[in-house]
Amino acid sequence: MNITDAITMNESPQVRLSYILDDIETLDRYADRVVKAKAKVKQLFDALDQLPISEKPASIEDIYNLYDFRMELLTLGVPIHEVYKFDIKPEPELNVTIIATHKVMKMIYKHDEQAHRSNTMIETYRILKDNLNKDLTSFIEDLKKFTPNDLRRHHLTNQQFLDIKNISEQLAKDFK
Repeated sequence: MNITDAITMNESPQVRLSYILDDIETLDRYADRVVKAKAKVKQLFDALDQLPISEKPASIEDIYNLYDFRMELLTLGVPIHEVYKFDIKPEPELNVTIIATHKVMKMIYKHDEQAHRSNTMIETYRILKDNLNKDLTSFIEDLKKFTPNDLRRHHLTNQQFLDIKNISEQLAKDFK
């Protein structure tokens, strides 16, 4: 059950706060995973950066497919056994083709895949944090509308209510 379900079920403030705290804990665990994914991207980038100059990928202007690229090399007199050592990766948005050995190209694809995963995780984290902030704001607004009858109905003392309200407001400040 999430905070939205708790709101629609008219849960007590204690329960709603508990759901929010659970969501915060989940978000914190997810943030740890995002940090690890970003570290992996950096590690892969550093591995590419540490390659000897002779193994570093190169780029050429224009977009090639593998067949056309190999034919171009053959017409330039590159021996056939050398031609098959290279792989390409077209980058249409940059209008270039990246050239590298199979081993290096595998590293590039792994880096790109991990970077995409990391970017997706970062965006998901932002969305989750934004949703949690909205839930928390809504909860605080609902607390402002509480009446003495609501306190009795949920078996809360004034002090318990104030504690819940203060905790919620502090959490909201922490999320800004």
